[in-house]
Amino acid sequence: MSIPLLDGREFAESDAIDTARVAIVNAEFARRFFLDGVAVGWRIKRGPVDAEGAWMTVVGVTGAVRSAGLGVAAQAEIVVPYTQWGRSESVTLVAQTEASSDSAVRAIGRVSSEVDPRVPPSSARYLESMITESLGRPRFHANLLVVFASLALVLALAGTYGLSAALVSIRRREIGLRVCLGAPTGRMVLTVAGEALGCVLAGTLAGLACSVLTASAMSSLFAGMDASTGGPYSASALLMVITGVLVNVAPVRRAMAMEPASLLTEQTGAGSR
Repeated sequence: MSIPLLDGREFAESDAIDTARVAIVNAEFARRFFLDGVAVGWRIKRGPVDAEGAWMTVVGVTGAVRSAGLGVAAQAEIVVPYTQWGRSESVTLVAQTEASSDSAVRAIGRVSSEVDPRVPPSSARYLESMITESLGRPRFHANLLVVFASLALVLALAGTYGLSAALVSIRRREIGLRVCLGAPTGRMVLTVAGEALGCVLAGTLAGLACSVLTASAMSSLFAGMDASTGGPYSASALLMVITGVLVNVAPVRRAMAMEPASLLTEQTGAGSR
């Protein structure tokens, strides 16, 4: 299953029914029940100390996996060798093969019938399909979040552009007068865009505050999501500031591309009416 062995050893052929019982625990078990997470060499028993049953020596520690699903935290687990506990009511066999899935299932069925015809294999499932099923809901939530986030970004940029265009339209006479007086294009763009940047920063700060408040609720939908990481907040804030400045540049440059005299005449005529 490609679960890493972090400490100790794996089960061996020498772990037989007539030898000392051994067990392998996962990292979550070691972290929860042993000092400093060091479990190899300690003895454990299922149930109370005075309960019946053999003591088991921990010989290895594996990585903790989310066996119950991505949305469920890894649980403490104990793994025991099948050779020391005899037969059980049911056995789950995991096979890794380069053959096709259907041919592998038929081959496993033939081998199982040869070993014990009374135990036919059933409920064959493919690991790829199990992984796809477990990722279905998180992927749906992630895709839905991307769609709404993209829509929110487009609406924010459209609103910023519309507001900037309206402010530039109101100040067209001022822009024309400054151009007549020889104001450089770059300075005019920086002046108008800089004033609009204050509104963009205020909106960005408000958005970050809302994001922090809703991050804990969103983290429950996505396994492994750390709401305290500052990287996404910084990236989104930087994106909004940069795009907010860029959408403010276009209306200013378009206004400055017009003839200053026509701007002054247009504004004067509008005022006389």
